[in-house]
Amino acid sequence: MVGGLNTGFGYSLFALSYLSLRAWLPHMVILVISHVLAVSFSFFTHSRWVFTDTGTSTWRHVGQAWVRFQVSYLGLLGLGLIVNAMLLRYVTPSVWWAQAGATGIGVLAGYWIHRHFVFQHATAAKPASP
Repeated sequence: MVGGLNTGFGYSLFALSYLSLRAWLPHMVILVISHVLAVSFSFFTHSRWVFTDTGTSTWRHVGQAWVRFQVSYLGLLGLGLIVNAMLLRYVTPSVWWAQAGATGIGVLAGYWIHRHFVFQHATAAKPASP
C-alpha cells in the first residue's frame, strides 16, 4: 500500500511540477526537484508505516536518515539502469519485460537496503522472538 501511495504521489508531483514550472525551468531540473520531493515523502511513509522507525525523534536523526534514504534511492536508480540494460542485452529484446524485471529486482533490493542501511537501528532495537 505504501509503495502504491508513494508511486501515485511521485507521478502526481512530477505532473503538477512540470505543468506549473515548465515555462521557467528545464525539464531535467523539474525531474530532479520532483524526485527529491517524492523520495522525501516516501521517506516519511516508509519510516512511519513500513519500518515503524521510532528512532527519528530528533531533527538531527531525521536528517541523517533522510540523507541515507536519498542515497539509497540513487543507488537503486543506478541498479535499475544496469539491470534493465543487462536484461535487454542478454535475456529479452522487450523493453517492457526488461523494465518489469528491473522493477522487481529494485523492489527487493530497496527493501533490503532500507531494512539494513536506512532504518537499521529500528530493526536492531527489537528484541529477538522466542
